[in-house]
Amino acid sequence: MTPIAAYYAKALFDASKNLGCTSAVADELPETAALAAKFGRYLDNPMIGGAEKADALTELLSGRVCDLTLEFVLLIIKRRHLKYLSSVADNFQRLNNIRLGYTDVLVKVPYELPSDTLEKIKLKLAAAGLISASNADKVRITVEIDEGVIGGFAAYGDGMQIDATLRTALAKLHRRGGSI
Repeated sequence: MTPIAAYYAKALFDASKNLGCTSAVADELPETAALAAKFGRYLDNPMIGGAEKADALTELLSGRVCDLTLEFVLLIIKRRHLKYLSSVADNFQRLNNIRLGYTDVLVKVPYELPSDTLEKIKLKLAAAGLISASNADKVRITVEIDEGVIGGFAAYGDGMQIDATLRTALAKLHRRGGSI
C-alpha cells in the first residue's frame, strides 16, 4: 500500500467515525471502488471535464451510497487519484476490522483444506500468540493456495508471521547438520 492510500484511508476512517457512518462506508467502499475501476478510463480521461465526471458519478451513486462515500470518491477523482481507491478500500477495511476487534490472518497452504484442518490451524495460531484463544470467533482466516508451500502452512497477521512449512522445517534441520 502506498502512503497516499494509507493517508486517504485514515482520513476517511476518522471522518466516518466522527459522522457515525463507519459501517456504511465499510460496506459501500469495496463495491464503489470496483464500480469506479470499471469506469476508470472515463474517469481518468482529461478530455472530460471535472464537473461532467462529478455529475455522472453523483447520478450513478446517489441513493446507493452514503454522502461521505460519494464525497470521498468525488475528491479522489478530482485529485486524479483513482488508482489508489482500491488500496484505500482495503486499508479502510483493515482499520474497521481493528475497530471491531477482528484479526485478519492470511494462511498459505499447498492445497485446499478441509474445515476441521482450519480449526487445528486456529489452535496453532493461538498457541503461537498470533491470535487470542478467547477471541477466536473474531478471527477471519483467508486461505491462499500457494504452490511454493510444499507442506504445512505459513500464516501472516497483525505484523506477525508463523512459518510451519515443510521447506522451513527441512532448512532448520539442514542448518543443524541433520539429515533425512
